[in-house]
Amino acid sequence: NKVRKQVRKQNKGVQTGLSWSWDEQDDYVSLAEQLDAIEEEKIEDIHEKEQLFQEFKHSEALQREKLVHDVWTAAFYWPLDGSIDRYPTPETIEEIRRHPPEPVEGSATDLSGLQAVRAYATKVADEQDFFHWPLEFPDVYANGEGSRGFDCLLGNPPWEKLNFEEEQFFAVRAPEIANASNANERSKMIAELEKSDPKIYEEYRQASDAASDLMNFMRNSGVYELSGQGHVNTYALFSEWFANNLDPAGRVGIVVPTGIATDHTTADFFRDIVENQRLVSLYDYNNNKNIFEGIDNRMHFCLLTLTGKDEPVSEFEVAFGMDEVEQLHNKSRRYYLSREDIQRVNPNTGTLPTFDNPEDANLALGIYETTGVLIEEEINEGNPWGINISRMFNMADDANLFWTVDDFESGDYERDGNWYIESKTDTRYLPLYESKLIHQYNHRFSTFEDLSDNELDKGQPKQLEPEELDNTQRRAVPRYWIDEDEYISMRNDDWHLALRDITNSTNERTTASLLPRSATGHTLNHIYGASAKDALLLMSSFNSFALDFVARQKIGGTHLSHFILRQLPIPSPNRFEEVLFDGEPIRRRITELTLQLSYTATDLDPFVEELGIETEPFQFTGVDRPREEIRFELEALLCHVCRLSSDDFERLFDTFEQIKRRDEKEHGYYRTREKIRDQFQNLAPKITDISEEDQ
Repeated sequence: NKVRKQVRKQNKGVQTGLSWSWDEQDDYVSLAEQLDAIEEEKIEDIHEKEQLFQEFKHSEALQREKLVHDVWTAAFYWPLDGSIDRYPTPETIEEIRRHPPEPVEGSATDLSGLQAVRAYATKVADEQDFFHWPLEFPDVYANGEGSRGFDCLLGNPPWEKLNFEEEQFFAVRAPEIANASNANERSKMIAELEKSDPKIYEEYRQASDAASDLMNFMRNSGVYELSGQGHVNTYALFSEWFANNLDPAGRVGIVVPTGIATDHTTADFFRDIVENQRLVSLYDYNNNKNIFEGIDNRMHFCLLTLTGKDEPVSEFEVAFGMDEVEQLHNKSRRYYLSREDIQRVNPNTGTLPTFDNPEDANLALGIYETTGVLIEEEINEGNPWGINISRMFNMADDANLFWTVDDFESGDYERDGNWYIESKTDTRYLPLYESKLIHQYNHRFSTFEDLSDNELDKGQPKQLEPEELDNTQRRAVPRYWIDEDEYISMRNDDWHLALRDITNSTNERTTASLLPRSATGHTLNHIYGASAKDALLLMSSFNSFALDFVARQKIGGTHLSHFILRQLPIPSPNRFEEVLFDGEPIRRRITELTLQLSYTATDLDPFVEELGIETEPFQFTGVDRPREEIRFELEALLCHVCRLSSDDFERLFDTFEQIKRRDEKEHGYYRTREKIRDQFQNLAPKITDISEEDQ
């Protein structure tokens, strides 16, 4: 710690990197330029070039600069345990540059002063194979009026994770460690290796330390300020390097995963190239037809083109979802976006939405223009609903807190609905909901009750039938329960608004539901801070086709991540006041319909009490009108809130291919779309948009 403090103190306020100039660099730069000028037309030219190259390679100035660059880079691999009596600082590096020490035999720990610094830096440079671009291409990086970077950079850089992964390291050496049930258990098993198998433990320590040193350079050197954070991948590092080492009038063309534009970990880099108008085009491909053999067919990659700083581009061209190279020539797949479009759709992350075609892009941009995003982080009034998003318990890390039916059957416990209560102490155990137990407006979608041990192990509950759900006392029975005290330490709410975390761009629908007082696993996101009335409006918005249309184009993996969730198009509370239904704010009718769909069991009584109304649970299948008819009206109202038109229905609803195929098979036409459109048109005379009248 003492050494660390000294290093920080001496480095404070000093720039990272070796960007300062050195008078003698002109010597080897001149030699490099002479090498480049030789045409190689005759054999004599080849011999002349070979002689000049040897002179360049062994130039005293070049060797001095190489040592300086090695020392600076090795600083991020330096042991801070005092085993070497000096360490690289700006002053040390400048001293080496002016008076480079002679190389001597011996280990750095046996030497002292600058000799020790040189010995250790040279050792690390050889081990890590340092490559210093300004020294390898000195004419490209020459100061003055000449080139200030490469004119053109083309490549397909490696796509490899750099973070050290213990599971992968132990997969062959010690599979039982790789397959540990959770991270805490794995850490304990690794610690025990120091005594039980010192050889593997030492290999692990060295590999872990080497990875840590490499990540220290990537994250702290200043070379990769935008891409060297989080889970680092080499393609992101190369992308940033290409952008930073380009002539101001040059061009970059690279093949990288599409995550460079859509992932949270690369958001800073992508935002930078968009804001500085350096993005020329991005053409996305999937690997369904094995364009790249040996790569997972679910993998998306792109052709990314960037421009130099002096050649800004106001709009960039994109195309998504291609699986054949020739499809790029199809102009109907390509369209243009601007940085203003990105700001409208993804203001928090600046990442790229993946619209399949220009029509989808225009429709989504129109929805966002009306609704805005759920939470815009950079403005004072960017959270109009006043909510927070979080999760409760992790299904792996918190597994020691969970109880099963077998645990209860071995003691004196009584079941009450889907709770368990210990008879002697009155200790209460709440159900722990997983995402698979809920669906839209339905917290009793499925149950683990009466399943075999084999079915329980597979984690696949059975769906409850509509007739069962008409019983207001029927409960969804989970796999796990948790002590109420543990729940109270996390939350102490009598109801929740939750969204499924597990989803993907091809799932039938995104799902939000109310939950009674209960614990949840990490596959459910919670919306906290909303009143009961606002929760109904939020739930209907999350479950709407309009939101789903956008969400499926923003979800690249299988999780509805928080950064995506915050940027979904949710109308503000004011929007539900601006749109009138029969002369009253439309929020009244929407909350009325949403409550009918959601309040179908007595375990949500506390929610209704907070609403301040007196009513019995509604029959799940509907009484005066079928549940389906209520859904159609609700969807139509929400389309009006989002300012959609009848002409938008084909484009919006045709993206829900599973629903379309099922409807056409069962009814002979796309019934869901047409029923909602009929409602939309029938309700239109009752709709007034105050915001349009004020314009």
